[in-house]
Amino acid sequence: DTIPVGGSRQYCFQFVAPNTLGGRSATFTLYTNGRDSGVQAVSMTGIAILPGVQYGATSLFHHIFVKLGDSLTQYIPVSSTGAGPLTFNSIDVIGLNPENYYVSHFPQNPLLPGMADSIGITFKPDMEGRPDASVVINTNALNIPTNTIPMFGVGILPRLVVTPSYGTGNTLTFGSVAFGDSVCETISLTNPGSDTLRFTHQFLEGDPDFTFHPLMGTDTMILPGQSK
Repeated sequence: DTIPVGGSRQYCFQFVAPNTLGGRSATFTLYTNGRDSGVQAVSMTGIAILPGVQYGATSLFHHIFVKLGDSLTQYIPVSSTGAGPLTFNSIDVIGLNPENYYVSHFPQNPLLPGMADSIGITFKPDMEGRPDASVVINTNALNIPTNTIPMFGVGILPRLVVTPSYGTGNTLTFGSVAFGDSVCETISLTNPGSDTLRFTHQFLEGDPDFTFHPLMGTDTMILPGQSK
C-alpha cells in the first residue's frame, strides 16, 4: 500500500465471465497522498461475446429397427447462434446400455458464430430389444450448456426353430415303409425372433428315395412369431 521513491507497483484487472452481451465498461480510481496528481482514474472497456447453441433433434432412432450385426447412423444438427465461438467440451453416451451406440462424427470445434455442423451417432445393437442410452453434450453455450438427447433404437434378430412332425430333435423319422409305398411327414419352421426370417437356399441331399416340395414366393419369408 506504499510506493517508495523511484519504485513502482502493479494492479492486475480481469474481465471474467460477462453475463450481458455487448460492450462493458468500468473505471478504476486510485486516491493517494500525492500532491500534484494524487487521484488517478483508468477507464476499462471490453466486449462480451456469449456463445449460444441450437440443436436440431430432441431424440434419435425413434421406431428404428436395426438387425444385430448391422448399424445405422443418425445426426444431430448443431448451430452456433451466439456472438462467440461455440466450444464442445465433451460428447458422451451414457445409460444402461451405452455400448450399443457411439459417436461416429464430431463437429468442428470450436464452431464459429453463424456456422452449423452435426454430431453423428451410430447405433450398432448387440442385444434384442431397445437398449437404454442417451447422448450428453457439454458446451460453453450460455443458453444450453448441457443437453441430453435420449435414443430409442431397437435391436432385432430373426430366429429359426425346426420341429419335425414325427421324430426327436432335428431328425424327421419315417419308420418302416413298404417297398413301392410312400409316406409324407412334415417339419414346422417357426420364427420366434424379432425380425423377418428369409430363406436363401433350400436343397435336399442324400438317398434319392427322399423328395421334398420347396417353399416358394412369399412362403420363403416368416414374420416374427409365425410358422410355415
